[in-house]
Amino acid sequence: MKPTNNNKKLYVVIMLTVVLYMITCIVTYDTIDKFPALALSEEANQINQEEKNIAASKPLNSKEVLDNIIKLDRITHELSMLSTLDTPDIAARNAIIMDVATGRSLYKKNAFEQVAMASTTKIMTFIIVAEYCDIKDITTVSKESAATGGSTMHLKKGEEISVEALLYGLLLNSGNDAACALAEHTAGSITEFCKLMNEKARLLGAYDTHFTSPHGLDNNEHYTTCYDLALITKAAIQDPLFVKIISTKQITISGHSLTNTNPLLGEYEEVVGGKTGYTSKANRCLMLYVKNNNISAIIILLGSPSSAARISDGAYLTKYATKCFKTFTIECKGKILETIKVSKGTMSSVHNIITDNITLTLAKKDILKIEYITSHKFDMQQTAPVFSNDIMSTIYISSSDDLLCVVNCKPSSNVPRKTYTDHLSDIIRAFPNVFT
Repeated sequence: MKPTNNNKKLYVVIMLTVVLYMITCIVTYDTIDKFPALALSEEANQINQEEKNIAASKPLNSKEVLDNIIKLDRITHELSMLSTLDTPDIAARNAIIMDVATGRSLYKKNAFEQVAMASTTKIMTFIIVAEYCDIKDITTVSKESAATGGSTMHLKKGEEISVEALLYGLLLNSGNDAACALAEHTAGSITEFCKLMNEKARLLGAYDTHFTSPHGLDNNEHYTTCYDLALITKAAIQDPLFVKIISTKQITISGHSLTNTNPLLGEYEEVVGGKTGYTSKANRCLMLYVKNNNISAIIILLGSPSSAARISDGAYLTKYATKCFKTFTIECKGKILETIKVSKGTMSSVHNIITDNITLTLAKKDILKIEYITSHKFDMQQTAPVFSNDIMSTIYISSSDDLLCVVNCKPSSNVPRKTYTDHLSDIIRAFPNVFT
């Protein structure tokens, strides 16, 4: 109804009433859509229509969404083609198989017991040197390094040699002399180098590990666990040079003829490389990095009673890891898990988005026990502001008591709280239509 000369007083009363109602809305931070008399702009009407569509649609059920994303039927079919082997019964005192993609422990035997690690220590030695040094650097071998006992690459006092050559000697010949030369070059002394090793262990989550040397000769304060050593190895294999060296059978570099001490390299196509170790306290030790079309995994054996047992155990765990498990990557990053309504915000709703792909490493038996649990950290009706880096919910995927994957979900965008200016803008846009 448009005002005329005959109803000016009525027009003024209506105007005052409308303005007072608008002010009340602003002061109480109510959104403008609560004023039904306003015929909003075309854009606002579209938002209202979208809200109606969301309200009218079937609410998203997170389990139904995940069922559709994961497609268990396809996974079940692929798992049916895997082998089923007996759970390993090995001679080594301590062991673990760790899946590289997920960090899942596929097999454990006394995996958290603190024990001596012998020359598998040199995996961490490599990590520190690679982090702090240029492999083309040239160092001069000290008298102390050249005189180091145990396995060596036969360095001479005063010999000038590259860091790269020393790394080959460290990992192929398991050179204790190379370990000391690298430590002195990197940190100035063995003591300072071990500080770097222990700091890195903490950063990698290897909390039950302590280093007193870069080579691993017996010391009561020098120890690790299979789990920790697998974490350390998982970090090392991210460096292509580490993988290149441990997969090399023989090489002559800087006048030194070096041979890999890993007895399984070349015998099994799934074995990419590894690192051996031996001391009287640690007994026979072995790290293997294995890989095929199904899986990428790390095998740690500590405390094998003999070289033959170490080979036998390593071979069986290699077969067990690569034949009985398969890794699946489900592309779901950015997919909508739920829609969250937002009050007092610049948007009326926001999507709850899965932030990462889901990666699962499974055996045949797992598929019958998979469960999804979505833990919500929000109400389905949020009050602005909402921030895109807020974790709104977390998806836990498990098999029996074994946690397989954890994926967070976050809002698709920020939703600021409406300000006085926003409310005034809404009113100004809507005002011309009040009396039409």
